[in-house]
Amino acid sequence: MGKRQRATLKDVAKEAGVNFTLVSKFLTRNPQARMTKETQKRIEKAIKKLNYRPSSSARALRNGMSKTIGLLSGDLTNSYRAHVANIALIELRKLGYQMLLALSEGFDDHNAVQSLLARDIDGVIYIGPGIHDWKDLPCPVIATDRNVAGKSTANVDFDDAIKEALKGIEGEVVSLCFDESVWKDSVERVGNILGLKTENHFLPFDVHDRLAKLHSICKKRPQAILINGWHTAEMLTELLDSEGGSYNPKVVMHANCTGPFIGHKRISGAIYSSGTDMVKRTCSALVEIIEGKLSEPAEIKIPSRYIPSDSPEFSNLICRHFKLT
Repeated sequence: MGKRQRATLKDVAKEAGVNFTLVSKFLTRNPQARMTKETQKRIEKAIKKLNYRPSSSARALRNGMSKTIGLLSGDLTNSYRAHVANIALIELRKLGYQMLLALSEGFDDHNAVQSLLARDIDGVIYIGPGIHDWKDLPCPVIATDRNVAGKSTANVDFDDAIKEALKGIEGEVVSLCFDESVWKDSVERVGNILGLKTENHFLPFDVHDRLAKLHSICKKRPQAILINGWHTAEMLTELLDSEGGSYNPKVVMHANCTGPFIGHKRISGAIYSSGTDMVKRTCSALVEIIEGKLSEPAEIKIPSRYIPSDSPEFSNLICRHFKLT
């Protein structure tokens, strides 16, 4: 038996006994479409009977939009990226868009970018570890946790929270983050304002290399260590417990999560932000850019706040099981 032919718009119109343009207006919720409730019910019944599914490629040809957004991401075994992908999929569906996922291979995004462009996407959300095709992308892009000249970004505004966290610090401050995170820029800006010596270290993804990096940092005994990465914060507290001796730096972590490790005695405080809020606002802004409701480039700022470990609110971040917020 051959493959069953897919129902078309004209098939639905014939089954419902109406003009196919009326079916098109019904599917797009065209406000200018005038039809009785009885007609609407006939069209709905025909769609269900024929199992009609609109063709995204045909829709793209008609109105120049595929209603599809690409998510360009690094390895999804990373819990944060998996969380972002899950929230983005749900949020974009609410906004009437579908999502295509492409994975970066290390720091080479060329193949991933091309795979998305081949499917006529309307825009890209970027959460990968590195990108090289910004200038060649013919559609709107929003990058998270980085600044890209001339492109839309969605970043956490860390400055005021970091300034609060560094009150009373007079010695050296070490900042730890991955890749070109805006965390680094915020620590540098605040350090300059407060007259502090700051030193940034990009963390290796390999766990053994990261532990070696933490060892070398602790040997220098900075007064404060600011960490963007919950796993790194956990590794550092374990290292300080086992080998730190009398060395007890002020350890502040970025907490877009809750978990038991946040309550460790070595954690002096947390800079809290909502990853879910960032993803929702990123999706909403990209759709508004695509639909011409928001100018490009857009600069989306997600608020953060410093929560010291001795405050009542800090206990809300400590729970039995790890969870991204």
